[in-house]
Amino acid sequence: MLFCRLRLNGKKPKDQAYPREIKTLGDAVRKMRLDLGLRQKDVAKLIGCDKTSILNWEKGHTSPGTSKISGVRRFLGSIAKPCSKLEMMRQPLEDG
Repeated sequence: MLFCRLRLNGKKPKDQAYPREIKTLGDAVRKMRLDLGLRQKDVAKLIGCDKTSILNWEKGHTSPGTSKISGVRRFLGSIAKPCSKLEMMRQPLEDG
């Protein structure tokens, strides 16, 4: 038998859950979460809410309340500070 070693290189297609365009704050949260490889419960812990809130924001059912906006803003602002998933989970978000 003849074997051929072949390696295909290409970008992995984005998850179907990945937003095509950012229209809402929930879309921005979902994009950032998927880019960082975080789960909804990880993001909820970082923002200070429950995972159901993250789910509802991402699906467009609700929007973050005024008490959570600063946490969402800090989470979305983390794009300017590249860090590993582990570093992000270890460090609490600072109020900015």
